[in-house]
Amino acid sequence: MTARFLLVFAALAVAACSSGGGDPITAPDAGTDASKDTGSSGDTSVVDDTASGADTSTPADDGCAAPRMYCGSDCFDLQTSAAHCGMCFKPCADKETCVAGACVAPCPAGHTRCGGVCVNTASDTKHCGACDKPCAGMENCNAGTCSLSCDFPNKACGGKCVNIQFDANNCGDCGKVCASGAKGTGNCTSGSCVLTCDSGFGNCDDVATNGCEVNLASTDAHCGGCFKACAATETCLASKCECKSGTARCGASCIDLTTSDTNCGLCGKTCAATESCVSSTCECKTGLSRCGTACVDTKVDAANCGACGTACGVGSACSSGKCCPTGQLNCGGTCIDPTRTPAHCGMCGTTCSGGTPYCVAGTCAAACGAGTTDCSGLCVSTATDNANCGMCGKTCLATEVCSASVCVPAGFPGSTIVDAAQGLKINDMIGTPGQLWKLCYTKATNPATAAAFHTGCDGKGAAVMLAKLTSGTTVKIVGGFTNVGWSSVAGYKVDPKATLFSVSNDFKHALISATGTSATYHSSTYGPTFGTGHDFYLSSNMNTGYCYLGSTYACRSGLTSTACHNDFCGTYSSWTATSLEVWVK
Repeated sequence: MTARFLLVFAALAVAACSSGGGDPITAPDAGTDASKDTGSSGDTSVVDDTASGADTSTPADDGCAAPRMYCGSDCFDLQTSAAHCGMCFKPCADKETCVAGACVAPCPAGHTRCGGVCVNTASDTKHCGACDKPCAGMENCNAGTCSLSCDFPNKACGGKCVNIQFDANNCGDCGKVCASGAKGTGNCTSGSCVLTCDSGFGNCDDVATNGCEVNLASTDAHCGGCFKACAATETCLASKCECKSGTARCGASCIDLTTSDTNCGLCGKTCAATESCVSSTCECKTGLSRCGTACVDTKVDAANCGACGTACGVGSACSSGKCCPTGQLNCGGTCIDPTRTPAHCGMCGTTCSGGTPYCVAGTCAAACGAGTTDCSGLCVSTATDNANCGMCGKTCLATEVCSASVCVPAGFPGSTIVDAAQGLKINDMIGTPGQLWKLCYTKATNPATAAAFHTGCDGKGAAVMLAKLTSGTTVKIVGGFTNVGWSSVAGYKVDPKATLFSVSNDFKHALISATGTSATYHSSTYGPTFGTGHDFYLSSNMNTGYCYLGSTYACRSGLTSTACHNDFCGTYSSWTATSLEVWVK
């Protein structure tokens, strides 16, 4: 009991004793009804309110108001007082506390009771650091302090949660700003700064500070995209590699049509091997001259020796622009034989003198070799030398050739296809030694028609055909012999003595069959034609034809088919009879 209660109780006891027990207890508070309704209207007994613990006295107004109350002589807050929790003299158990007029158990270590609830003020967002101190918005309570808490890829930056993977002002981390530059805007991608360029521009050096420094529409090294370089012959126009001025696109390449040998003037126009492209035109290369459609070296071209159209005859060649007999050289305007000329031994300008005054087989020597004679300082064979036939100084006629030291008649005098020595060999091959032939047809002066050939040569007996076949730079001298002569009546003739021969190869192509069946073919619209197949055919224009050697006349040993045809005519049919002669007895 409180001290105040005991004092009141003692005073009442004294008063009762002094009155002899006959006087009733005056209620301590005049304003309080001392009687209690017990349910019996006649019951007027006095009830002792002190049994409830209430103070029935009327204290002075000292501020003890609800929820505070006097319990005994002291005023208590019945909401929080552990001794009077909810009502006077209702104490809480050991370690309990009074909360809102009820006894509650103590909070765990590290927790604080806030409004009847135990909370951890170190992490509770409503009681952060102290009761009723809430964190705002997206803040979390960490160690008793309110702060933002953001889930990756978000991070608290400047009081906000930002996505550091894509925030240009906080790229990868707070405060890391992606810089913008000329023609470009800084952006954040996957936590890394990327400069997004304006259309048509590129950040090709990967440096943001100088912005998108390349104009992709006009930069040859970065055309349409960084490092997409144009070729040396191209330039960048509107983001595409286009051919530079003065060039044209031929296939995948830009070509200078003014100088390209394979695209001269226009794509695909190829100059010949002897030509170069100059100002879009195929011109002859340096040192060559154009003769007709071909570029030739007039210093060595037998068909254009020294000048276009100047042709060297049979048995001669072009040396330094001059026609000289085959094997001779043009030394200072004179044709010499370098195998025996002391002043030009082996080559022009090499002079033999002193102890080696003679030129033997192109080498200076002390004496002429065996089988040769010194004729005015030249070592010559008097057995075959037309200028020294049989002895020094004896010259054969133009229609003769020196054979066995004797001048003998040549086979085809005046021929533009073969010379005297070749004519002699032809007579030997066809079995007519010493024969002097007469010309019945030549393309040089007669019309180039089969009719003209037959008019001049039909019915005149044994005949020899001579032809010069030209295919590009290839020249073949060929011929044929018929012992029965030519006719305009269509059909094959049997001629056991007929033969074809190659002057160029120095070879006789004999009949495969000794009977000579189908040795020649005759027709008013054909030129000279030999064998079936035909082995040699000349058309009515006396210019073109074909070779099919091996049908009636034998090939050279080891040659068959195409090789045989080419061996005789140079090619199967891509040739022209640039010269043609027919001779009769």
